[in-house]
Amino acid sequence: MKELSICQSSRCPGQVSFPVLSQIKPQAPLLVVPFRQFL
Repeated sequence: MKELSICQSSRCPGQVSFPVLSQIKPQAPLLVVPFRQFL
């Protein structure tokens, strides 16, 4: 939840990435790893 609050405050595209990740579940782990490092 902390990541989401930080995302909202900095207006990062992470908010859009989460629903997108749900659509592409097979590639989700590959996108989550660099996304977490970005935060």
